[in-house]
Amino acid sequence: MLTSSELIWKLHNRVSNPNSHFGKLQAFESAAHHGSVTQAGRELNLTQSTVSRQIRELEAQLGIALFERARQRVVLSDAGRKLLPDARKLLEQGEATMLRILKLDRLRIREPNGARDEFHLAAAAQNLRKLAKLIPMPMSKAA
Repeated sequence: MLTSSELIWKLHNRVSNPNSHFGKLQAFESAAHHGSVTQAGRELNLTQSTVSRQIRELEAQLGIALFERARQRVVLSDAGRKLLPDARKLLEQGEATMLRILKLDRLRIREPNGARDEFHLAAAAQNLRKLAKLIPMPMSKAA
């Protein structure tokens, strides 16, 4: 069984990894919002090629085209328009979960290593709060 600090570390790695499903959804949502992969890259602090790759991988995983590509713009396909509200909901839920975790100052752990785990968890929460300032989170957008 994972300790609380290990659980928080795993969650942090899943959310902050641009190759995760969360990262791919962020790339999709941002490109849909801007109509541009380049602008999405600027918003997410990623290169245009990284955002393009994430979107292509998401499309391959889903087996559908999410965008119609025209010159330097991207336009949502029918499937992309259907997926966008759910993607935004998942991103908002992920952001809300991360914010709840970042608000943790301490957890009471009743195990032999409780005091040490509590110290590590408090340090992890502090580091995650600092890291949250550096990780771009999608802004809620009015539909």
